[in-house]
Amino acid sequence: MLLLFFMGFFMTDIDNVKNIVFGLTYPSESDYPFEVLEIQKDSAIYTSNEALLRNFYLPLDCKIEEVSLKDFFMALIEDGDEDSLKYSQLYNIFTCLGGKVLRVINPNDSAKVNIFIFGKDFILRTYSIET
Repeated sequence: MLLLFFMGFFMTDIDNVKNIVFGLTYPSESDYPFEVLEIQKDSAIYTSNEALLRNFYLPLDCKIEEVSLKDFFMALIEDGDEDSLKYSQLYNIFTCLGGKVLRVINPNDSAKVNIFIFGKDFILRTYSIET
């Protein structure tokens, strides 16, 4: 587990991610915040798309696209705005954790794309509005 030393306290991966995403939104037509969701390490969500969809009450016929961490985060980092440093920190953490990014497109609401970024025992979730 990656531990960061901050002001005399050890911070776990999930604590560090919570601090980074506080107040951070995902830039799209409607800027949604990031949610940090704690998940058991042995959860089927990590290995089964069906389990992921069921857990988040999404239809089983959703389209699921895996995006590389690099492709997902580099577009946000290279944007050069005030949040670029935060996205760079997230990229480094999820790279160390062997994370992955899934885009889940609901056929009943294809404009609102669910984005899941997987850590070891947590998921970072947000939405992208794409019209």
